[in-house]
Amino acid sequence: MKEWAAVLVLLMTGANRVAAEDWPQWRGPHGTGISTEKGIPARWGKEDVRWKVPVGGLGVSSPVVWGDRIFVTSQSGRGLRRAGSHPKLAQGEEGSAEKPLGAVAGATPGEA
Repeated sequence: MKEWAAVLVLLMTGANRVAAEDWPQWRGPHGTGISTEKGIPARWGKEDVRWKVPVGGLGVSSPVVWGDRIFVTSQSGRGLRRAGSHPKLAQGEEGSAEKPLGAVAGATPGEA
């Protein structure tokens, strides 16, 4: 029984590490805004930009990275639109854009 518990813990830990390489939510996998990736530039210059795409509106969210895709959101007028789903390293390709049926949430809640 103890061996199975040890195997289960190892499997759960390994699965967690694989998911941590993605940036699945605002401010990253742990909500800290800190990446565990190596080799990320400390300063951004023109040579660090792999691709650009206009998002058509105000973009105040962080990109979501999942597998080999990047998703960004933008706000234009009163609606929320997902503009993106671009391959990470593709240059100049445009992905899909759609308007979801949900409502736009307010600011991130803080402590009073």
